[in-house]
Amino acid sequence: MLIDEPERAQRLARALCTDVRLYNTSSLSEAAPAERARLLGAPVFEAYELYVSRVTEPQRHWFEEAAAELYAELGVPFDGIRKPPPARIEQAPAGPPAVHPPVPGRERERDATGSGGSPPLALAVAIAVIVLLLGVVGFLLSSR
Repeated sequence: MLIDEPERAQRLARALCTDVRLYNTSSLSEAAPAERARLLGAPVFEAYELYVSRVTEPQRHWFEEAAAELYAELGVPFDGIRKPPPARIEQAPAGPPAVHPPVPGRERERDATGSGGSPPLALAVAIAVIVLLLGVVGFLLSSR
């Protein structure tokens, strides 16, 4: 059920904005004042989306008031609630793939497929466990 009471809607808006401030305290305190608006954009918008999902349309203005108070407390100009632009992902320049150095004491000849002549110990253990389990299942089914 959506919240339609102004007092409850105000309380939810203030609580969400307080959470934004608390969860972002370290990054906001380390940021320059001009950078704080950018840092607040995404968390405030996420909190707004949650708020909108919980209150009726006539009560939605309370969140903007609470957000304006949050911005004022942090000394950041408030231009309203907007969806922040997507974050740019910096990609490292493509280079040759890393080659893992050979493990000392584990050198062995490779066949044409690039694998060694004998299966690794883990594979042999896995096969033994499967055979054992199949034997147990066969025994249990035959004892019925």
